[in-house]
Formats: sequence, structure tokens, C-alpha cells
Amino acid sequence: MLTSDSDQARTGRKLTSRRINQSDREGSDRSPSKLTRLFRGVSESLVPPVSQPIRANDHPGVAAGLDYDLDSRRNAGLFDVSPEDLRPPSVAESFTTSRFTIVFPPSPPPDSLHYQFDGIQGVPHHSFSLDSLTRSGSGKRFLPRFKSPLGTTSRPTRLFSRKRKQRAASLELDGEPLDGEEGELIDDEACFMDQSISKGMDILRMFPDEISIYILSFVDMSAILSCLRVSRHWQYLADDNLIWRAFFYRAGFNIDANALRPTSTSLNPQALPMLLTPSSPLSSSLSRIASYLPGYPSSLRASVTSFGTSQSVESSLQVIRQEPALAPAPLNLDWKSMYKARLHIEQLMVVAPPQIAKLAGHADAVYCVEYDGDKIVTGSRDRTICVWTIRNSHPKLKMTLTGHQASVLCLQFDHTGTMVSGSSDWTVIVWDMNADPANRVVDVLREHKGGVLDIKMDPKRIVSCSKDTHICIWDRTTRRLLQKLSGHDGPVNAIGLQDDRVVSVSGDGKMIMWDIVNGRRIRTFEGHERGVACVVYKDDWLISGSNDKRIKIWDPKTGECLSTLSGHEHLVRSLSFNPGTKRLVSTSYDRSIRIWDVSSRKCLREFLNVHDSHIFDVVFRVSKIISASHDKGVVIMDFAPHDLDTSLFA
Repeated sequence: MLTSDSDQARTGRKLTSRRINQSDREGSDRSPSKLTRLFRGVSESLVPPVSQPIRANDHPGVAAGLDYDLDSRRNAGLFDVSPEDLRPPSVAESFTTSRFTIVFPPSPPPDSLHYQFDGIQGVPHHSFSLDSLTRSGSGKRFLPRFKSPLGTTSRPTRLFSRKRKQRAASLELDGEPLDGEEGELIDDEACFMDQSISKGMDILRMFPDEISIYILSFVDMSAILSCLRVSRHWQYLADDNLIWRAFFYRAGFNIDANALRPTSTSLNPQALPMLLTPSSPLSSSLSRIASYLPGYPSSLRASVTSFGTSQSVESSLQVIRQEPALAPAPLNLDWKSMYKARLHIEQLMVVAPPQIAKLAGHADAVYCVEYDGDKIVTGSRDRTICVWTIRNSHPKLKMTLTGHQASVLCLQFDHTGTMVSGSSDWTVIVWDMNADPANRVVDVLREHKGGVLDIKMDPKRIVSCSKDTHICIWDRTTRRLLQKLSGHDGPVNAIGLQDDRVVSVSGDGKMIMWDIVNGRRIRTFEGHERGVACVVYKDDWLISGSNDKRIKIWDPKTGECLSTLSGHEHLVRSLSFNPGTKRLVSTSYDRSIRIWDVSSRKCLREFLNVHDSHIFDVVFRVSKIISASHDKGVVIMDFAPHDLDTSLFA
């Protein structure tokens, strides 16, 4: 088979170009500049060799008469060889490729770009166009462009790119600028840069989990929601029960500790699977700082340790019979789910239609109603007191108490089973609802000379007010009369009790604050145009309702009227207030029930014609609004869904 001289030469050049000498590779890799080495290779390839002439018709881009050495590996790039044969030695063997970023300027038109190289060993200057550095017929460049190593992934970085692109006119080597024309380093002695990559620091991983959770407990809800998306570790910290318990209390919500008593059938591991979480060693260690978290009620700080440890669910639910405000809140509750459920209830009260249930058990008008989350107690003109069970079931009449000789006008009870009631027969009866039917009446207090219109009770005292314009203060244990306060010119319609102070309102339009320890009058609040019918005194909130159809909010420390709520069309008969959520419920003789936001002073919702007659009393707790009316009925409006258990909320 006959082959031309050019074919034989081309084959020899290919074989020669594939023989890579290790010493030659090491020598080239040790060159001080990659760019200088490339141009030096082109210069050497243009030196006329002695042995082999090159014909002008084979390579028209190069001047005829120049000879090339077939033994030079660099010369193989000027001839017809594959791109794989042109690949330079591996860069990773001698220096770190990731440190280099070389970007060529935009390429000018091929016919206008000329390069000049100094001859070696006395060879004169040679000039050639860019077309002479391309393969015949292929249009591919001999000197491919550099590719930024930052643009690659896991594979070894290619120093050369076969794509022709418009590049920014800048050259960098090891983070230092290069001269765009000569490729030499620019020595700038007045500016130094640290080329190390800046890395972030996960501060929460540097601390123990207890400290990290304590830090997160100070941030707001939007920050916690962002932390849940940062990483698994941050999500683990942001989901901790301590943080969500702080949010729960910070929102003004509270827990009914009486629902956690072992005697209560409403709470057990099977009944509330969504509200209980397994105890963990982290919860045990965090119990020591639980009471110092922001938003944690100060009243709970004295009794945290018993519930902040790793115990079984049954042992964690042991709650001593004590005031709900002093009961600890266990860490093994799912506080995040509880917070979401409680917040959902607040939203439903504004927009959702309530589920309505009616209690029918009295034969005459119902004057008063009380509700503690477990039972409803009502007093009526029929001289009876009805006790209804409601927790986790439809209301059922549990017992009916008799003892008064006239209408039952007011009552109050607590979690111990003790109840006090006032009547038009001028008496106050102390009841024990847990005793046998024959022993339920504990004592009868006789001091008033008129109907007992309102009554309040705390762990130490019983306070009653009457139509006779007087306020009586009794010792709860001995039931001995301690003080008898006088100052009103008309019947005392309602009272508010907190600590050692009582606020009384009267039909004479006055509202007086008393110190019940020494019987001294502290201040008188004036502002209503007509008689005052009801009052609420909780925390730093003092709210009154009057026959002038208005509700006034007062500063109990200064006596100043802060704002006035208008909307009712008749006498405001009863008020019920939650100081945590700042929600106020009012009822009126206009047969309407209104929900107010005390913070914004706005009426959120109004329910008309709930009853067929005047509404005498109302109680608001969590998701339920319960009202008593002259129409002999008791109406329950529940805003919580059927599948949502609200027994833990207070």
C-alpha cells in the first residue's frame, strides 16, 4: 500500500507527540509561569529545524521555508493531531489549580490579530496570523482558552477550554493581577489582600444545647421559624419544648393545672397523644434554667423542678391540690402543638361561627353563672344552684343544691370544691360540693341587711356586697367577720378582689378602691354618667360597665380613665376578661354579647339575640362563652373544633 510522504510524516508526528517523557513533564511543570511557558513553546516551534522542511501548501498560515523539529512535543500542536494529543501535562502534579483564575480579554477579529515572537539562537522575528494556529479545515484553536477552576465541580480542572467566548479583559495569577499584554505580575507594594476564603461560624454549635436554647428563647417568632430551616441541628434546638413554652406564656396563654390531677379522667397518655412528648435527658438538664426563660410566669418559678425531670407520664401528672397559678408546667407536654392550638382558638373566635348548646334545668330566671373548665355552676330565681359537668362531654346535670330561701343572685367556687353563694334572703352560704348531700352546707353567714348582690373569694377571705350599701369581709377559715366597709350612697352592685384590695361599684355612679386589711379607702373613680353595674379587677386592669351604655378602662394606680368602649344600646350588665389575651366579653340588656380587644379598643365581634330576654351574667374561658339570662336558659358558645381538646388550657 502506497502512502504519500505527507501521510508518513503526519503519522510519525502523531506517534512522536504521544511519547511523553517524565523528565520533560517535570521540567515544564516547574516553570515559573504557565502563560510564559505556553508562549515559549510557540516560539520554539517557529525555529527552523535542520532535518525536516515544512511545505507551504500543507500549512498555508505559516510562511514557507520554515523548518520544524519532529522530536519536539510542542511542535505537534501545529500539525493535524487530535485535541487529546494537545492536552498539557497534569497541573495537579506540581501546583494547586484551584488557586489560578485566568480570564482572557475579548478576542478581536482573526485577520487583525498578529503575534510577534523573538527568534531563538539568532533566528529573526517571525510574524503570523491567528489562523496559522488552527487545525486545517477544523477551525479549532491551537491555544484554547483557559477555563476558571472555580467553575468546575469534583473532576480535575482542565486548564484549557475548547470554547471560544468573549472574556473580561483581566488576568489573575494566585489572586494577584497580571499585565494584560505581557502576562507578568504587577508588583503592588501598597496593597495586600488576604486570599483565604471567609467562612461562617455556627455559634450555636459552640455552646452546650442548654445555652443555645436559652439564647433562642429571647428571639421572636419570625426568627424561630427561620431557625427551623437553617439546619437539622438548628431545627432540633428551635423545636425544643422550653422555647415553645416561653412563646405560650408570652402570648398570654395559661395552663389549667387542675386538669393534670390524677383524679381527673380527662388527661392520660391515651387521651392526649398529641399533647404529650417523651421525656428526654435534655429536658431534665434544662429544668434547672426553665424558670428563668423570658415569658415564664414569675408565679411559677418556685415550683419547676418537680416537672422538669425525666419521669414517666403518669408521675409527671401528679399535681398537688393548690392554686392553678402556682402549679408548675411540665416539660413533657408538646408545647409547640399546644401553642398552635391555642392560637388557632383565638383566631376562630373572631371569624368562625360558634357551636351553640343550651342548658335547661332551671324553672325561672338564671342570675349568675361560673365555669372552671370542668363544670358549670348556675344560680337561679328558683332558689336552686345547678352543677353541670362539661369537660370532654356534652353538658350533664350533676347535682342540684338547695338551701337559700330566695333567689340566688351570685356565687363563686374554686378547685377545692368550696363554693360561696349570695341570695336575696340576705345570707351567704358556704358549700362543700365534694361532701355528702346532707353535709354540703358548711356555714351560713348573716350580716347583711339586704340582698347579697355579688360575692368574691380568695384563699384567705370571703368578700360580699349588698343592697344595704355595705361590703363585708370574712375570714375564709374561721368564717369570722373581719371588716365592714361603708362609703357608697346606693346599693353595691359588684366587687372585684385582688390581693389585699377590693374595688366596689354602686348604683350611685361611684367606684371605690379599698384596702381590706385596715378598711381604708384608697381612691374613688369617677367618670360614668349613671350607675355602675359591673366591674372586673385583674392584674393591672380595672374595667367597669354602666347604665350609661359604656365600658370604661381605668388605671388602678392613678384612677385615670384610659379609654371608653361604646357600642351597647342598653345597660352593660356583666363583664368577663382574660388579662393574658386582652380579650373582654360584655353582655347587656340589649340581648347582645360583644368581644373586645382591650389593647386596640376595638369590638372584634357581636352576637345579637343570643337570648330571648335580658342577659344577667357571662363567663368567658378559653374557647367558651357561657351566658345566663332572664329567659331561664344558659347558652354555651364554643369556638373550638370538635376534634380539638382544650382541657389543658385556662
